[in-house]
Amino acid sequence: MSATTPERPIDDEYFHVIRWRFGGPDELFAEWSRWYDEVHVPAILAVPGMRSFTRYGHLGSDRDFLTVWRMDGPHVFDEPAYAEARGWGAWEPHIEHWTISLLEHARPPRRNGAVEDGTTPF
Repeated sequence: MSATTPERPIDDEYFHVIRWRFGGPDELFAEWSRWYDEVHVPAILAVPGMRSFTRYGHLGSDRDFLTVWRMDGPHVFDEPAYAEARGWGAWEPHIEHWTISLLEHARPPRRNGAVEDGTTPF
């Protein structure tokens, strides 16, 4: 698969998962959080192919976070808008212990709420 040409149906889901810790001083945490919510997230969500965003906090401490970006596929990383919006900007020196993963989940075909044996899946 090329990073510039999606070869999978749109029903496949990709998840860009980032875990990180804010390591800056307490007095900067509110300002960083405001930048993240009001500048960074809207800029990333404006990238063609980005579908949604969820941030989970307090993963062991009030400074550990997990972000899940739902997206069309790896070709989204080639978008010029992504190149402009990605990264931590001026906050990068305060971001510690971060990891990034790209996960793919292909949706199974719908069966009108029933699995092959006729039972419902839930």
